[in-house]
Amino acid sequence: MKRVLLVSYYFPPSGGSGVQRPLKFVKYLPDYGWEATILTVDPQYAAYSDLDPTMQLDVPEQMRIIKTKARDPYALYSRLMGRRKEDSVGVGFVDTRKIGSREKVARWIRGNIFIPDARVGWIPFAVKAARQELKTRSYDALFTTGPPHSTHLIGLRIRRSVHIPWIVDLRDAWPSDSYAHLIPTTAFAEAIDGRRRSAVFEKSDRITAVSKTIASGAARLTDTPVRIVANGFDESDFTTIHPSLSKKFTIVFAGHMPDEQNPESLWTVIKKKTENGDWNELHIHLVGNISGEVRRSIDRLGLGLRVTFTPYVSHSEAIRWMCGASLLLLTINRVPNPDGIITGKLYEYLASGRPVLCIGPEGGDAAAVIQSSKAGKTFEHGDCEGIEDMIDRSYRSWYSGNPGVGADLTSAWPYSRKNQTGLLAHILEEISV
Repeated sequence: MKRVLLVSYYFPPSGGSGVQRPLKFVKYLPDYGWEATILTVDPQYAAYSDLDPTMQLDVPEQMRIIKTKARDPYALYSRLMGRRKEDSVGVGFVDTRKIGSREKVARWIRGNIFIPDARVGWIPFAVKAARQELKTRSYDALFTTGPPHSTHLIGLRIRRSVHIPWIVDLRDAWPSDSYAHLIPTTAFAEAIDGRRRSAVFEKSDRITAVSKTIASGAARLTDTPVRIVANGFDESDFTTIHPSLSKKFTIVFAGHMPDEQNPESLWTVIKKKTENGDWNELHIHLVGNISGEVRRSIDRLGLGLRVTFTPYVSHSEAIRWMCGASLLLLTINRVPNPDGIITGKLYEYLASGRPVLCIGPEGGDAAAVIQSSKAGKTFEHGDCEGIEDMIDRSYRSWYSGNPGVGADLTSAWPYSRKNQTGLLAHILEEISV
């Protein structure tokens, strides 16, 4: 069996979407003749926004895991802002209405000192551990996944000292399309970031990306072959799920919802219809980390009694809520370049079999997946008429005893984690010959 050294900042007990991709890769790679060793940060030195110890159940029992120290800029950042470290990790959850002078200074530091991101303090520890590991054990390939994209700088340093085939995996654009607009950067910092990104791309043997748009963006910057290896759903995550069925027509959102994802059109439509005496049995369940601005929007429109907020839950619990939904809500960030944003939970939405209401770019990658799998429909932010029409149709079907269905499982099946890991294994074989 061949070996790959997989470098990922996020790994159990970390929770959230970032951990799913590397975890499912190491789970299924042995089925394709590859054994993975994980190089990650020791949890006591990590800056995780969420913890989910249940994810450790998916880690292969005999898998080798190397954990290192890391310097954590968030500790200083938190002291500067008067917060707990955990509350400072997610830039998307900073209250955009109340950006004071200290917040502005902190963001400037993050954008111009910590390049490409605030995880740069992990680099020297991870590089040292990787070089030691490669001296004592032979590996056929190196795989780095980001964000944080500083993980790829670890790969670059390893590659410069050890000749080993290398895949750079992009779970988000570099710089991120989701949050780049929130971090003020100087032209000098952008130039440094660009040079580092170019060095990474040119030294790697392959680049993998989760979406067509991210892959196309990377391909314009390098001659290194770029392939799409999508995120997906793990069929085994659904085998023991008993959905939380509701007597009401329930719209469920599961995951993180920062200010940029606030579906204001949805709240406006629901207010209008309920004030007119329609959709009396409609309820909204937001499961996960929901920003203050989203909560304020709901309160301003007087919808508080129709909304249940459930804080971050385990991955299996989130799937349970998905499977019990009447309609699943997916909302894409309103940012300058949203087309390539395709959250990992979309694929679990497909596997749940429930219909999906997506609010985001109709020409984006998420919309294409929804359309091809017949999972639901996508409407632009602001398309109140389209949003109202879909909910109304779904509500009427539910009320008549014929609740809607979601993705065509035949169309969704290529997005299983096992199938996507097979694509990765094929690329690993290409570069390790």
